[in-house]
Amino acid sequence: MKYPHLASRIFNTPLLMHPDKLDAIIAGLGGRLLGVEPTLHDHVRDASLFATQPGARRDDERNGQTYYAHGGGLARVDVFGGLAHRTRMTADSMVIRGYQEVARAIEAAAADPHVETIALNLDTPGGEVSGAFELAASLRDLAAGKRLIAMVDAHALSAGYLIASQADEIVVTPTGLVGSIGVVMRHVDFSRALDSDGIEVTQIFAGDHKVDGNPYEPLPAAVRADFQAEIDSLYGDFVEAVVRGRGLTAEHVRGTQARTYRAADAVEAGLADRVATFDQLLSELQTSRSVALPAGQAARANVSAEDMTMTDKTKAAGDTQQPARPNNDGATSAATHTAQDLEQARTEAHAEGLAAGLEQGREEEKARVAGILAHAQDEGRDIGMAKTCIEQGLALDVAKTVMDAAPAPATLETSRLPSLAHTNGHDIGADNESGDWDERAAAKAAVARFQGTAH
Repeated sequence: MKYPHLASRIFNTPLLMHPDKLDAIIAGLGGRLLGVEPTLHDHVRDASLFATQPGARRDDERNGQTYYAHGGGLARVDVFGGLAHRTRMTADSMVIRGYQEVARAIEAAAADPHVETIALNLDTPGGEVSGAFELAASLRDLAAGKRLIAMVDAHALSAGYLIASQADEIVVTPTGLVGSIGVVMRHVDFSRALDSDGIEVTQIFAGDHKVDGNPYEPLPAAVRADFQAEIDSLYGDFVEAVVRGRGLTAEHVRGTQARTYRAADAVEAGLADRVATFDQLLSELQTSRSVALPAGQAARANVSAEDMTMTDKTKAAGDTQQPARPNNDGATSAATHTAQDLEQARTEAHAEGLAAGLEQGREEEKARVAGILAHAQDEGRDIGMAKTCIEQGLALDVAKTVMDAAPAPATLETSRLPSLAHTNGHDIGADNESGDWDERAAAKAAVARFQGTAH
């Protein structure tokens, strides 16, 4: 077998990865491991290409890490492809990114004084166990007290969800997929293949368990039991981490049985907080920033010297009490509201208002997406047009008008809703079931024309 260092990171080792993606990786690397070079090449697309506000790349001079800066004080850290301990590798079928590289990018974004919110832009099936739990446990420290959002566009599975679960909020795109809370391991037995080729492998070793799980013999029952015990232990750690991050019960998390959940179903299962696109999230942050200063230290940093109250100036000089002042009866009384009290009150009011707004937004977004999809299915409308209406953030009544005005699809068989119903973590790709990219471009053009005439 060629490339044993790669094989050792795929076989006989626990993985926090969706099984279907593991199949794809094995299929992609299998030929190389056996000495056969691949003949087909897939190209990994940057999921941020589907955002209309891509942002500007920033490089941190201290550690060479990259993140993307957007308006509204938002930094985007992309977490794409398979995840591994330390490694970064680009293969024919995928990109593998190291957990440490992600951690350094978060640190770089947190050190930027212009950044108030860090968004982990996740599109990953998961990856290796080594490094995953360490990154998840340190996320809040890495973010240095700044708001941390997990933006699932379009997969956060297994180790990807382990990371996402530790964020302050999980936002999933309308076709995003989360979950797969479980652990998997693969063993390959080449013994019969070697026999047919007339090859005999003799292993010389010391220590009864030195060659446990080797690929040259069937897996013994005792070794399998040991492997299963390791898997069960890691699964318990995974469940505990999700419980801490999401505030769910262990029974609820185990009850998912490593299922994957799409968009609104993920919200209902408690694995996500709301459904939105990256552009909608960015617009929301820009809007909230334009009407009020953010709570906490960032707000204090934006207050000029002229804006400081007497309490601030007195406190800065070392006096924690405001001077006594007359009350309505002419008597004097010590003021009890210090700058710290006011700051705490602002922070609490901001948090309460934000929570109420997020809850209302979640319900409204669920109703909007469900209404658009239901109209497309009930009226036999083009699913490509329905997707575009969802992505453009059109209101339900406007989306219905746009879909009704569009030409009917040539055949219902190629435009019905099952094109959205991909399961098991498969990428949607180029929307092959509902046409091609020309059809999507035409749908977007129709939406743009409608929005132009609406003004």
